[in-house]
Amino acid sequence: MLEFERRITVMQERIDNMFANPSQLVSVGPRNAQSSPRNSRLLSHSLAQSNQSLDTDLLHLYHTFFRGLNVCSIPSGTSPYRHHQELRTLFSKIASIELGREFYRSATFIPESNGSIRVLVDWHYIYLNRCLLEKNWRSGSCVPSLVDGAPDVDDPRRREGIYCVIFDHNTLAAGSRDNLIRIWDMPTLKFKGSLSSHDGSVLCLQLDSEQNLLISGSSDATIRVWDLETGGVVQKMCGHIESVLGLHFHGRYLASCSKDTTARIWRWSDGSDISSIDESAEQDDEVPYPKFVSVRVLSGHRAAVNSVHFLDDIVATASGDRSVRLWNLHSGAVIRTLQSHSRGIACVQLLGAHIITGSSDQVVKIMDRATGTEVQTLIGHTGLVRTIHTNHSKLVSGSYDQTIKVWDLKSGELLHQLARWHDSK
Repeated sequence: MLEFERRITVMQERIDNMFANPSQLVSVGPRNAQSSPRNSRLLSHSLAQSNQSLDTDLLHLYHTFFRGLNVCSIPSGTSPYRHHQELRTLFSKIASIELGREFYRSATFIPESNGSIRVLVDWHYIYLNRCLLEKNWRSGSCVPSLVDGAPDVDDPRRREGIYCVIFDHNTLAAGSRDNLIRIWDMPTLKFKGSLSSHDGSVLCLQLDSEQNLLISGSSDATIRVWDLETGGVVQKMCGHIESVLGLHFHGRYLASCSKDTTARIWRWSDGSDISSIDESAEQDDEVPYPKFVSVRVLSGHRAAVNSVHFLDDIVATASGDRSVRLWNLHSGAVIRTLQSHSRGIACVQLLGAHIITGSSDQVVKIMDRATGTEVQTLIGHTGLVRTIHTNHSKLVSGSYDQTIKVWDLKSGELLHQLARWHDSK
């Protein structure tokens, strides 16, 4: 929500600037059919960009919209209602570029007395959709989409299992046992191609398609950073000595974990802070800055570290030694060790004041981050709980029992179960 409000503020300042300087819109030429909506969106998200650098399509939309706000410009025979609907359509097109596809439907506008507009959050729209979404979650109402995980492989004997999937509003990526990463366009689910560089199975992925960035970890013990636009590897990171089992990327930091019983912290660096670099990792001097550099090794687990997640300054690692450890992101010091599962822990996530884990003991546990006290145990799976995903009201867990379960995070109630969609673990 904070990001949505930030983008609305940027859009409002753009509109105020254009209204105060209408000459910027007077000489708008014909629409450029070759322009990129994605580039327009990236430009519009930064206040540092001048209005003159905006895409011609976007400027043309603004020009038409402001002209439509002028009552004198309403074509004869056009009803006020129809004119208002045409303005709303124009506004939606502008907002889809300025705010992004994930936000634009939640914005609206009202005319101001000076002839400009005020961009607002459409709380009525958000409330109605929140109610519908909650109803769908509780009823299990969904429309599954079947995606061929290897559309580029015709021979059934050469098709390998998928080990990891990640997506956002733009991109879907899947890592496979055949060492490849396959990419789809998320809105259309159209296959775009595969990325090849790893010498082992691709076990974990992190994605930021707004920056054209994909990060992968593999059984070849390396982490690779990909440019999604070119499909090339921009950095190969070495440091782990066995399979890289988990990654978490946020802001300037990347956390990785491995079968070698360690986790590592990597930082995006411009080269000015090399004094804090971990010299035990192999730093690729041929890759120019900025790049990721290893800054810390987290050692202490007695078995493979299967999952890593960090929030603010806290890093959580989950291991086959049945423990979760909390570490300070900046110092690497152990804050707390928690042991509540009877078997190895496969996944971990930090959420507010809680730690959520899934384990080979077939249960999901919610623990208090400050004390380590067990808050709740979610029982229902009949196989290893391999993955969890949460927000502040729901928890989704996936298991080797071939089911996905949706839980109410506060009450622990099982809301729905999705089964029979997969025929293997």
